[in-house]
Formats: sequence, structure tokens, C-alpha cells
Amino acid sequence: MVNNHRPHGRTPARWEADLLKLRAFEMVLVLFYMEDLKKLILAAIEFTDKLNDVNRLDDGEPKTKEPKESKKIKLARAVLV
Repeated sequence: MVNNHRPHGRTPARWEADLLKLRAFEMVLVLFYMEDLKKLILAAIEFTDKLNDVNRLDDGEPKTKEPKESKKIKLARAVLV
């Protein structure tokens, strides 16, 4: 005799479905806050660079090219670590 632990079929129970929705919402919030933190860190690095006048070369000429976003992220990671 087979013991059926899911009397309503293969669909998740109501509490299981609600729990899955809650976990998915928590993951969306984590992604949102991580993106917000990334923007804050990049803004802080840009502001610090402006204060320290890092965008100038040794001879006083301004740099013509801004670093790409991924390079900024790598720089931020290096600074924070």
C-alpha cells in the first residue's frame, strides 16, 4: 500500500507556495539593496577622486577617458578589501 503524503496531487500546499513567494521576494530585496550599495560605493569613489584630484595625469593634463563601470567595480573591491 502506497502512503500518499500529498493528498491534493503534486501541487505545493498553500503554505509551501506562500513560503516560496516570500523567499523570492526576499531575493528581489537582496538584489535591490546590493545594487543600491554598489551605486553608493561608486559615487563615494568618484567623489573621493574629485577631492584628491585623481583624474589628473602627472603633468596636470586631465584624463580624457573615464574608466568603465567594471573597472570602477574592481577598484572599489580593491579599496574595500
